[in-house]
Amino acid sequence: MSNPPPENQKLEVHLIAKATERTPRPDLFDTLWRAAGGTTATILLAVTLALTLTVAAIFPQQPPGLDGAAEERWLSAAAAGYPGLGPALRNLGIFNLLASPWRRILLALIAFHLLLRLANQARATWLARRQAQDPAPVHAGLPSREIPLPGPLNPAMERLADALVRRYPALALESSPEGALVYAERRGPEIAGPLVSYLGGLCLLLGLLINGAAGWVLNDVTLAPGGSARAPRTSLDISLKAIAGNGADAVSSVVASVPGGTRSGTAGYTRPFIWGTLWIVQRATGPALAVTARDASGKAILLQRAAGQETGEVISLPFTSSETEQAFAAPQRDIIFRVVNYPALPEQGYSGPVFLIEAYGGSDLSKPLLSRTVENEATIFVGDATFVLRREQHAVLSAASVPGLAPLALGGLLLLAGIVLSLWWGHARAWIDVTATDGALVAVATAASPAGDRGELQRLVGLIAGTEAADAP
Repeated sequence: MSNPPPENQKLEVHLIAKATERTPRPDLFDTLWRAAGGTTATILLAVTLALTLTVAAIFPQQPPGLDGAAEERWLSAAAAGYPGLGPALRNLGIFNLLASPWRRILLALIAFHLLLRLANQARATWLARRQAQDPAPVHAGLPSREIPLPGPLNPAMERLADALVRRYPALALESSPEGALVYAERRGPEIAGPLVSYLGGLCLLLGLLINGAAGWVLNDVTLAPGGSARAPRTSLDISLKAIAGNGADAVSSVVASVPGGTRSGTAGYTRPFIWGTLWIVQRATGPALAVTARDASGKAILLQRAAGQETGEVISLPFTSSETEQAFAAPQRDIIFRVVNYPALPEQGYSGPVFLIEAYGGSDLSKPLLSRTVENEATIFVGDATFVLRREQHAVLSAASVPGLAPLALGGLLLLAGIVLSLWWGHARAWIDVTATDGALVAVATAASPAGDRGELQRLVGLIAGTEAADAP
């Protein structure tokens, strides 16, 4: 007659036991690997990144695309805003923090750290599918229940084994003649959450790297119809054809031109113009005054918008929200015009916007040669020159090339998916304490993620007590 199987044998067959072998002392490479990919490094890099972004938010940052002279003027003005500290802040690169080598070094360190975390997490994910992790402590307040199992201990343990093995693929056991302690774990989709999050972070960094190497930004360019601007470091020209509508309904017709092609479209306040990786956004609109001039024979007279700027047969004076007065000149006629934009002149009978035009010439500039208001369109005569003035609109446009948009979008989606998986889906744990009495007294405690928390304890208790099917969800 064969000997009966030892107590708890059936349960132990299904367990993946944890080895207790002596592990060799880690070498220098292992130590560095664990330090660079550990939680402490994560915290340090996160704090450093947060401090960098905080400093960049507190102090003004140099706009991209400025040439040497414009960059020097901007930095001097920014430093002047902090008396006593301005030169030191400028020398430390505080006003150019987001475009400095420090930003690239920090992003490189974060990328290296994420690669190490990704490798560690891939290994942990593979192992977690095959074996239970180190038993976590039972926290106070977890749902728990005591179940008395009548009859001999062996049949009770067999029933417990059937319930646990069917529901929890990874188990860890500590047994003694007085009973057993079992830690059971079931991993669902959440096991891939950290892995997906690290992949998302790497995709975000890849997108930032591509944008930093091949992208550009052109901020707040003021254009009147017919005006154009050149994108930095490219041969792309952005032109404004016309503006339709007023206020929040205004829409700009823009043209993007490169040596290999041209694309036209519209840009509004909430609808950008998109051409491949090029985005053009209309940020604001406002009034402008268009001016043309001819002599008595009908020949065009060159006009100059301001000192040092190029002359042209047609000029446009855009008035932003901070500008109320501008000037232009006819250098060939030695005439200077002063233009003031008024939202209204009720004392002169204008309830809406109106321009005040004053012309000065000759050696006496204390008195204007003429003074005239222009509501929509007017023609004025100074000597033998005829000036046609017409109200129009200008647009403030911003443009950017974002070749890294696809990896940025993918990274954001992966990061969000990883967070949702980690916090919500499928992880369940159970702690079972079996005490030998006349039969067996089983104490059960469970913990589950929000998506699996509904009824986990009740289902496990039903399985052990034999009142619920073992393959219940």
